[in-house]
Amino acid sequence: MSSATTTPLAPGRLPLIGHAWQLWRDPMEFMLGLRTVGKVVRVGLGRMTLHFVTDPELVHQVLVAQSGSFERGTIFQRAGAVFGEGLVTSDGERHRTDRRMIQPGFRRDRLAHYTTIMSDNARELADSWQPGDRVDLNKAMYHLAITNLTEALFSCDLERAGTHELADVVKVIGQGALMRAVLPPSLTAVPLPVNRRFAAAADAIHATIDRIIAERRADPGDRQDLLALLLSLRDPATGEPMSDEWIRDQAVTMLNAGVDTTASTLTWAFHELGRYPEVRERVEEEVDAVVGRGPVGLDQTAALDYTDRFLKEVARLHSFLMLIRRATAPVDLGGVRLPAGAEVAYSLYALHRDPELFPDPERLDPDRWPAGGRPVRRNTWLPFGAGVHKCIGDTFSWAEMVATVAAVTARHRLTPAAGTTVRTKPAIIPKPDSLPMIVHPRKGPATTDHGALT
Repeated sequence: MSSATTTPLAPGRLPLIGHAWQLWRDPMEFMLGLRTVGKVVRVGLGRMTLHFVTDPELVHQVLVAQSGSFERGTIFQRAGAVFGEGLVTSDGERHRTDRRMIQPGFRRDRLAHYTTIMSDNARELADSWQPGDRVDLNKAMYHLAITNLTEALFSCDLERAGTHELADVVKVIGQGALMRAVLPPSLTAVPLPVNRRFAAAADAIHATIDRIIAERRADPGDRQDLLALLLSLRDPATGEPMSDEWIRDQAVTMLNAGVDTTASTLTWAFHELGRYPEVRERVEEEVDAVVGRGPVGLDQTAALDYTDRFLKEVARLHSFLMLIRRATAPVDLGGVRLPAGAEVAYSLYALHRDPELFPDPERLDPDRWPAGGRPVRRNTWLPFGAGVHKCIGDTFSWAEMVATVAAVTARHRLTPAAGTTVRTKPAIIPKPDSLPMIVHPRKGPATTDHGALT
């Protein structure tokens, strides 16, 4: 059995900073190249070593089979300034207890209610677009996702209430979490621009959520949202109400996790529909047949099978760039013995583009998924993670994405603006810097608009 110090070293290591420059310059390309080095690869960040696992079975070992031997790693630890003790950063019994308390907020009856809200918001957005409009899809999807989350969380729309900068705050947090994770430890407290922006974003989102909590405590009303659930909870150990700080940590976690992931995936979804007209036509045909321009309820999202498989491909191609766990005890991974304290990293972005798992991986092909959308091989498609730390809001996010794609494609066909070059911006989930698209109305089953596309 190999030891941690004898596993292959990623090429291009520089004195003092290790591979930090490569991770800053082009993290996507760097991580894609690691699978050619080995199943467990050493990557240096200053004096810290990451052990990258590039094999799906080893990722399964970290997330599921040996999850009891791992805790949240560097990327989550350094995000603690934003998320505190939220579900995305907590571990062990604290995480299990909190998850059990929060899980009722995502029951099917609540999810059906949320889906109706999200469908209405998507239809309202699509109806606001006029023929020939140039729409920045990245910005539009972030604002839509924030509207959806704030209505589900707080029964209010922070965007309409004047908090228009919230989308930018969420983006800064997503980008900053990745950049701070690849910084050598000695630089995380240095007032670099990335650290200053991250700290300012943390202050801004904390102030917003603290204000919402204070207003709700002063006027609780009769609301059935996630904040009402959080405010009703009591610590199982003491019987005392959960603190405002704990409630804020959970709300900030849900807001950031739900907005960033969903908005990025939806932005890429419309980009891919513009690139693959044959896929777009099949999505349009299915949407016209199943829901037309009507509301998209939870049952309808389940009936949109091809749309579901299309989104699975989008989520495959545009996934989390890097996540990290820390071993709490010695572990064996693929014949490598890692000591307690070892930082173990993996990239779903790279895993989902492995040609041995997904032939012709750069091609978007919904038909690579069988009916029902399950992957052919287990542990190869993990956009929401796996095991005890799997995203608690995965069904919420998925219903939101299906409903949004259906609402928009029923009304419009979006094409890339002429002369547009899409530049991918590194973040926890890589995203386009901007994505301008042109609106063309469609002649769907419930309209006879003259001059519309069919």
